[in-house]
Amino acid sequence: MTAADLKAEPQLLLMRHAECEKNQLDLMGGTSRGKLTNRGLRQLELLLEKSEVIAQVKAIFCSDRIQCIETSKFVSEKLDINFEVDRLLEPLDLGVLSGLSIEEAKRSYPEAHQFMEKWRDNKADISDLMIPGMTDPSVFYRQGVHFLEKRASETGPYLVVATRSVLILLRNVWLKNEPGQGYKNFDFQNCQILELFN
Repeated sequence: MTAADLKAEPQLLLMRHAECEKNQLDLMGGTSRGKLTNRGLRQLELLLEKSEVIAQVKAIFCSDRIQCIETSKFVSEKLDINFEVDRLLEPLDLGVLSGLSIEEAKRSYPEAHQFMEKWRDNKADISDLMIPGMTDPSVFYRQGVHFLEKRASETGPYLVVATRSVLILLRNVWLKNEPGQGYKNFDFQNCQILELFN
């Protein structure tokens, strides 16, 4: 038996969807305009060619957003397994900033934009974000807790394909970083996979 044979198997894989139209337009929030781009499809092909861990996936769950569904469908067809849309993977609603480009947000809602900039730079906790119409961070956190509890009995690694806000949520819940107690931003690039171990 080699060291490679003893390598721990991840419980959960977090994956951001492939590049979509809203990424090219620099739009905020897990909103519409989610159709995958040609570049996004190439990202998926490359990921499936090079990633060893993705071949271990036993189940796929995704957010109810076009970019997440298209990404999950692509991966599920290659792995010959089903995927499931889970309502507990609903992205954070950014209120007045949802669907705006960063430049539009800066012009139309400068104060809310400044809160987002501090959040992105890890100079603010999610509970510090004062954005009109945004989902309550405590409610959003409980949503992530419920998802992980619901999926606790999954055997073998399962894959979550979601938007950035959901991936950040699940990583913070996994690390027990609650709003106001260390809940912070994490960077996720398109098609990036993060392995989480028990």
